[in-house]
Amino acid sequence: MKLSELFETKRNDTPFDYEIALEMALRAYNVPPVNELNIAALGKKMMTRIPIQLPETINGNFFAYDNALTSFDNFPKYVKGAMYIEDNKFTSLHNIHKSILGVYGKIDLTNNPIKSDVLGVLLIKGVTAIYITEAVPFREKHKLYPIETILNKHLGKGRQSVMDAQQELIEAGYPEFAQL
Repeated sequence: MKLSELFETKRNDTPFDYEIALEMALRAYNVPPVNELNIAALGKKMMTRIPIQLPETINGNFFAYDNALTSFDNFPKYVKGAMYIEDNKFTSLHNIHKSILGVYGKIDLTNNPIKSDVLGVLLIKGVTAIYITEAVPFREKHKLYPIETILNKHLGKGRQSVMDAQQELIEAGYPEFAQL
């Protein structure tokens, strides 16, 4: 049985039901190591935060797309693969680096209404790419494409890169994004 199948419920679609489903699934599958975790679409666009602490380390990809997440609370600290958190409701990446310490692959945040505070992603160890624009034709015309380009240019270069990216974002006319 796939982990995502445990999230299907025949009861009413309240956030409380999803909290119970997530807790039961994690108890059933949380035998270290957790090689992949898929909570995508768990909340059917209703789950605004992960209700319980997820395993500290995922030894593979982490999927939490297609929900209504607005907070990085209870996210795994380390993902030894890619993190797919697109199609949620994140408006900011404020202090993302305090919740997520390492992602050893890409972070996909496409289709989130991000409006500020993106620099924290540069302090997450191991990130190979960050995506905040839609992967569509003419992607370079997307309003967040210049921000995405600046972030990717400075990934993996240490604390000085945060300062450099901050300066570059401000000079490009994106001061609201030039914060941790």
